[in-house]
Parts: sequence; C-alpha cells; structure tokens
Amino acid sequence: MEGIHIEKVDRNLGRLAAERLDSLTKPRGSLGRLEEFAQRIVAITGEKMPLLFAKKAIFTFAGDHGVVEEGVSLFPKEVTVQMVRNFLDGGAGINVLARHAGAEVVVVAVDFEITYDRIACVLRALLAGAILIGANADATYPTETGPRPGAGAFVGIVRGMGFTPQHMCGKPDPWAMRRALALRGFEPRRDCLLVGDRLDSDILGAHALGIDSALVLTGASLREDVERLSIRPTYVVDALPSLPSEFAAGDGRPIDAGGNAAVDRPDRRRT
Repeated sequence: MEGIHIEKVDRNLGRLAAERLDSLTKPRGSLGRLEEFAQRIVAITGEKMPLLFAKKAIFTFAGDHGVVEEGVSLFPKEVTVQMVRNFLDGGAGINVLARHAGAEVVVVAVDFEITYDRIACVLRALLAGAILIGANADATYPTETGPRPGAGAFVGIVRGMGFTPQHMCGKPDPWAMRRALALRGFEPRRDCLLVGDRLDSDILGAHALGIDSALVLTGASLREDVERLSIRPTYVVDALPSLPSEFAAGDGRPIDAGGNAAVDRPDRRRT
C-alpha cells in the first residue's frame, strides 16, 4: 500500500463521458443513475473506456444507531437484526444480485444490544467462510458518563471463538496505519508525528510505523499508564495547546512560546 497517491478527479473526462452517453441510440438519461456512475468511473480512472473492475463488492451498512427512537426509521430494530442474518446466510436479495454480478457482500455493522443468539449467528457466518475485518481493538471509549465497551470487546468475542480478524481497519494495525498515510500521499518517516490519547492504539500504531508520537492526557490514557503498560510515547502533553509547532534544536524537546521545554519525554527515561 506504500506510495499510493490519489490524483484529483478529471471533471472534463466526466463531461466527455456524459456527451458520449447522450450520443448513443437511447433516450437521453434513460439509464438513470447508471449513467452517473459511468461518468464517475471515467473521471476517477482517467480512462475514456475503462475496463470493468476485476473485483467488485457491495457494502451494506447496518447498526443500532438510534434512528428508531428518533422516529426516522419505518421499521423496528428486529428487522435490521433479521436482515443482517439473511445477509450473512446468503439468502437476502442483495446476495442474489451480488452472485449475479460476481461481487462480494460486505456487511458493516455495530450492535449495542448483542446477545448470545447473535454471537451464534456470527459464528455460523465465520464457519461458512465469512472474513472478519475489525474496526479497531480499543477496549473502551470515553463518554460523558464514563468508559463504555469499545470495538475491541466485540473483536475479543470473536477471538474467543477461535477466529482472528484478517485485518483491523484502525490503530494500531500497521496495514491500516500505512493505508491511512498513503491515502494522504505520505510515507512514515522521522518527520511524522502521531498525536493521540490512547497508548494501546494511537501510540502502539506509531511504534508499528517507527514514527514519533505524542500522548495527550485528555482522553483514555493517563500519565501513570505509561509506566504501567510499558508503552512509551515520544512526548506526553497535558492538552493539545501544550504541543508546539516547532521543536528545539538541542535535545529534540518541543518548546513553548517562552522557549521553555513544554512536554515530557518518557522515551528518554529508563526503558
């Protein structure tokens, strides 16, 4: 994934694609959104007659995110649960369309009311060959009422059944970290600095890439956690305003506007 750079979309090619579609023997715009998709593909790929994608996937998003309580959804939560089961068992309409198009079905879901029966449903899908991709391994995440179980809790359930995620989409997975940098046109180098508030995800992610890191003490991890977990960031700062934009030339410690050392360097202490 290294060295990937996303170019700007060529809108002129999209316009040319629209003109070609209008010149075909058919009513103008009769293919609806398919014509819009075709224009986008031409503009994105930079090819006037792009080949069909070798690998196709249909992403289906499902989650208990409060739309029922807000009166937005026309259907109760139970419908979402049953539909996800159908997706995983391969019996939904989207599965039929995917098989016809030679595409994979990717279900992206979050469940705040997980039960033993739903875990069993996940197990059936995994035994049938489903590939698990975890969002991240965070054990908890902070809220106004205190920590709540994070994605790592759900990943832990799957690991407990003997399955390991093929990929993790978030920190500290090296693949995810490198992919995120590549999408921005960057490479992990010594002049990169990762700023985060979790030792076990943000700072470990920086370690995986071999870049500097700054732990901000406004989130999940505390100063004493550095010693307790033996995960050492390059810098520890009380809050983002304490992190200056320039670094002193001497010992490499950031300095504040008054020229004083602004942050702690636990990586320079005993290891």
